Amino acid sequence: ALSENGGGDSYIDMKSVLLHPDAQRTLQRLVPLISVFARHAPRQKEAVIAAFNGAGRYTLMCGDGTNDVGALKMSHVGISIISVPDVEAKQREALDGLAKIRNEEDNGTKKEKKGKKKKKKSRKKVWEEHVKALAEAEEELNSVSLGDASVASPFTSRVTSIRCTKDVLQRGRCTLVTMLQIYKVLGV
Repeated sequence: ALSENGGGDSYIDMKSVLLHPDAQRTLQRLVPLISVFARHAPRQKEAVIAAFNGAGRYTLMCGDGTNDVGALKMSHVGISIISVPDVEAKQREALDGLAKIRNEEDNGTKKEKKGKKKKKKSRKKVWEEHVKALAEAEEELNSVSLGDASVASPFTSRVTSIRCTKDVLQRGRCTLVTMLQIYKVLGV
């Protein structure tokens, strides 16, 4: 991280200062004390992952863009998330509409039942429209091309949230249990 220029003066290389062994030792002592790491520059993400790795921890990194590639490569498990804001907005809008209809139905059973058939038809029509919009958003998401982050990581999620990390962990545990049982049965 410290280098000398032509005049014999030393300067700090800001791109690699966090990967310097002294900085990494300090980070390795700090990372167990911090729960959430957010809003980091690409080099800072790499440094945090390197500190966790250096401290003997297993790391999982989620990222959705080119700026996450270095940290995705350094982590033990890398998950790239395909991010398409327009499709995400459509999905959110459709899910919010479906939730609103559910809430109206729950609250509607307690209220008067006048005009029930007319409201039920309109709710059914609105419900179908929201389900159709959700299906269209899912179809759009399936046709999106993969980005740089998906090349750097072994897992790619078309779900636009970090919910995929839970899926990877659960499936990994199931695979581990299955493999252990196979080895026990076969006596390997």
